Amino acid sequence: MIMTLNPVTIGGQPPLEEYLTLAKKYGFRGIEFGIEEIVRLGQESSFASVKALFDDAGVLPATFGLPTEWRKDDAVFRSGLDRLPEWSRA
Repeated sequence: MIMTLNPVTIGGQPPLEEYLTLAKKYGFRGIEFGIEEIVRLGQESSFASVKALFDDAGVLPATFGLPTEWRKDDAVFRSGLDRLPEWSRA
């Protein structure tokens, strides 16, 4: 088990580079995060460059949330499922 930094405990997730810096500074070996920013950064540059951000910080991508809303109606849930292939590739 590794100690991970969770965005809820710090009042929200800052931009990825800042978040990785905070994790490294305070001795966390991993971060918990939302996948949306990873997907956006990967599309803007490359997923290799996103991986390099983690590698350079020495921080692991421990766990991430998928923004699929399952607590509302079926239509909302299904619209989130439509994006799962994109998020899975990330």
